[in-house]
Amino acid sequence: MSGGQPSILVIGGGIAGIEAALGASALGAKVYLVEAQPSLGGRVAQLSLLYPQLSSSLEVLAPRMEKVVSDPNIEALVYAEVKEASRTGDTFKVKVVKKARHVDLSKCDLCGKCAEACPVEVPSEFDLGLSKRKAVYLPFNGAVPKAYVVDEASCPYFKDKSCTACRDACPKGAINLDGKPSEVEVNVDAVIIAAGYDLYDLRLKREYGFNVYSDVITGLQLERMLSPEGPTKGEVIVPSRGEKPRSLAIVLCAGSRDETALPYCCRVGCMAGLKHAYEVKKKYGADVDVYLCFNDVRAAGKGYEEFYREARRNGLVMVRGQPSEVRPTPEGGLTMKVFDEATNKLLRLNLDLIVLEAGIVPSSGCLKAAEIFGVERSPDGFLAEADPRLDTWSTKTPGVFIAGACHSPKDIAEAVSQAKAAALAAVAYARGKH
Repeated sequence: MSGGQPSILVIGGGIAGIEAALGASALGAKVYLVEAQPSLGGRVAQLSLLYPQLSSSLEVLAPRMEKVVSDPNIEALVYAEVKEASRTGDTFKVKVVKKARHVDLSKCDLCGKCAEACPVEVPSEFDLGLSKRKAVYLPFNGAVPKAYVVDEASCPYFKDKSCTACRDACPKGAINLDGKPSEVEVNVDAVIIAAGYDLYDLRLKREYGFNVYSDVITGLQLERMLSPEGPTKGEVIVPSRGEKPRSLAIVLCAGSRDETALPYCCRVGCMAGLKHAYEVKKKYGADVDVYLCFNDVRAAGKGYEEFYREARRNGLVMVRGQPSEVRPTPEGGLTMKVFDEATNKLLRLNLDLIVLEAGIVPSSGCLKAAEIFGVERSPDGFLAEADPRLDTWSTKTPGVFIAGACHSPKDIAEAVSQAKAAALAAVAYARGKH
């Protein structure tokens, strides 16, 4: 604490990290928010509509991202990572490495001429490989900070200095290809880890054919298709043919509640799958047959049961059972068998597209932060709380708190609530030390 003001480090710039930072700032703390990606936003930025109200994700997220970067109490260290930390008395000394962005934030006006000139195309991480991006790119429309970034891994300049097309094309002189990483050292009273989640690697569930058949995709990939800002401008397509599907199946619990994969519930898959089914039927009606394969539908949340009923009324075919092995058909489609427990019938579904609602695992950034700050992990791999009944935002490491999906799978409302609690607890802890 400097001059009576508590200082808090927040790791992760997704919705939980943003809310934790804003909450701590509102309580008078100095906040350092560290985000590894070149923009704030996290997973929520990849979503199109948020259930159950079907509100735009960016309408929810954009004002919060802007509030973070305009808040005088918050220093947003974007495109940066915590490398190490030590504890001296009551204070954490934390080393943060800021990666070289190679684009001056104060000069970039988003004209896009650098990307137009760039000859390199690689799969877009944001669109999960459904589109291409350049080596110099804008993370997504609405990204904060509002600036392009140069990806060293795909830019030829960082291999043999053979290309300076982006630098030559920039009318503002905003690109410096010789920029270097820099280190920042901060002293803080408390830490909030909110580094989010990754999707379960569905290649491990070989029976689904993910990464074998291009027309087997994840729910998040379908989410990007459904977004008007996405790679297909809101149209659902069969990747192998580039045309609208006539039939698709959405498979819940792909890797979740599965003793051969993740034994726990992903908490968001049922509602995400229902939302995806609802959106597809709303958009295409009887032109597209939509099947939802499920074990149980868990719709526990305000407005969730009502949304479930509305989705069912929209012509969705519910199949209670998990599919067996996915196989290609001679006609170029896919087929899978499902034993429907509701009718006691073995169904053979011939499909153009299969959508897997993947399980959730703690992100690599979450696990790294846990190691750096000595936070215990639960048997499921997520970060362990101090008390599962009364205190899910504290850890057993004094001064270290957790928020969002790094603690356990949860939806946006739960993540935000926990982030607010973590912010309050972290600031109270910091003030109580002095």
